[in-house]
Amino acid sequence: MKLKKAINLKRHLIDFFKSHIFISILGSFLGIFSTAIFFILLSRYLDHIYLAKFSLALLFFFATQQISLIGIDQNIIANTKYLKSKIIIIDNKIFLLIYSILFSILIFTLIFFVRKIFVIELNLPDFVILNISVILSLMNRTFQGYLQSCSKLFANAWVNFTRYLGYMIFIFIWFLKKELNILFFFLFSEIFAFLIIVLITFFIIGFEYSNKKIPYNLKYTYLGFSQFSYESMFKLDLLTISIFGNQKILIYYTILSNVLEGVINFVSVSHPMIHNFMNKFKSNEVQDEDIKLMNYINYFSIFILILIVPFYLFFNYLVFLEFVKTDYLLIALIFSSLLIFFRKVFLFYYFFSINNDPLAQLYFSMMMLIFNLSLNILLFKTIGIWGIALATLLTYFVSNIYINKYIIKYRDILKFI
Repeated sequence: MKLKKAINLKRHLIDFFKSHIFISILGSFLGIFSTAIFFILLSRYLDHIYLAKFSLALLFFFATQQISLIGIDQNIIANTKYLKSKIIIIDNKIFLLIYSILFSILIFTLIFFVRKIFVIELNLPDFVILNISVILSLMNRTFQGYLQSCSKLFANAWVNFTRYLGYMIFIFIWFLKKELNILFFFLFSEIFAFLIIVLITFFIIGFEYSNKKIPYNLKYTYLGFSQFSYESMFKLDLLTISIFGNQKILIYYTILSNVLEGVINFVSVSHPMIHNFMNKFKSNEVQDEDIKLMNYINYFSIFILILIVPFYLFFNYLVFLEFVKTDYLLIALIFSSLLIFFRKVFLFYYFFSINNDPLAQLYFSMMMLIFNLSLNILLFKTIGIWGIALATLLTYFVSNIYINKYIIKYRDILKFI
């Protein structure tokens, strides 16, 4: 009996290390690790102001990417008819990339003209680098949408892994030549992701273009704001501080914010699997292995959120060579404890878009965005850094109540709902 269990365990471990889940986890770890290493190197070789500059660039990059994507990837995934396709099926939605790219250029132009309102100012070359990086990212995310729509989760995981590998390669080059603009960090990652997508699409899996005209649901245009809301919840904190605070607070909160965001990104590794589960649920194709995978994802998210405090203590010490300030440590403890109870917001955030209701996704996301930003400004001016933390936690509390009303339909097969 023991021998049989040992053999089964060995088989499960082998299957895990060959799976897209392992590649996804490994890739996210590489992304978080490389970002942490870059922060540490910046603090050692450059002024601490570069930490704040890099964090502000993170905000601009991801915010512009998500808004200008106009929900193309989610539309592709939610309306797929090719879950069992052996090759990648590309349709006429690919041409929406033209509008998406033009939109990103417009956004960066507007940010450039109002750049002086921030306590950290980026110059023209910085914005050019960021915009080119975003354009590549828009192309990559769209093709990743096609990969997920055809259940090519393993290939999608490799794209993300290669993106994070680009981070590490840039860090190595920057360490040898420190006069390089630190924002090339984003460009290198998207170039590597683009190259692996070309390799997968044209030489490994293959693709077919469907001439069938599929109308684009304009409601999915709103999803850019929905994705921005999810990706930038902790970046909104930095945005508030960068406008209403000072450089010292911005630098200190940057570390905590990036740890929180890194942990949430780890949880977000599960999104392709969760979206696949929700698509299968719609068509009554859920199998036992899908349920087991969802339960593993639940346990994994709890474990990762527990690590917020130790990650923060370690990361803060490496950057500043001092123990965490009391207020920031207490905030990290509160976040770690309460976000475990709010984890379903992260896991099922795109419930509405995957269930073909992008307008509801917009309402949900805008509620989070407006609620959080308003409270951020109000409470930060009143009680400082504690106001930022309180605003974020209240936002997740309300969002958790809201999302639970809808995902309850999975309760019969997912016991953690």
